[in-house]
Amino acid sequence: DITGEHLAYASETLIDAGAKDVSIIPTIAKKGRPGYLVRVIADAAKAEEIAEKLMMETGTLGVRITTSARHIANREVITIPVQLKGKRVSISVKVSRNMKGQIIAVKPEYEELRKLAKKMDIPFKRLAEEVVSAAKSKIKL
Repeated sequence: DITGEHLAYASETLIDAGAKDVSIIPTIAKKGRPGYLVRVIADAAKAEEIAEKLMMETGTLGVRITTSARHIANREVITIPVQLKGKRVSISVKVSRNMKGQIIAVKPEYEELRKLAKKMDIPFKRLAEEVVSAAKSKIKL
């Protein structure tokens, strides 16, 4: 008995409270009723606070809390100069590596990429590809 607007607001509230991620998944609930599964990823230290917020914002009567192990890739953020439309610009790129130091992914920082795509009127997808290509040519693979 909750609207999409309520769910969107609850999601924002949970992120503001320290949740790392919030997913809202449509499902079939008890007695065949449509419902939503709200999945929140947060640090254990924030679990009780976030559970309380989830209950207050959605009216749910219960929250399940489970813990899991997390493996985190080594990563660094580097600044890459890129030539775009005759202008030299810099953009931050996240480089993640496995335990052996091999590159797993090269990914431009979203907010910088978004602003740059708008400012320079370049399609986001094309700009992302150009930045990744420039980054790969500059870093040690």
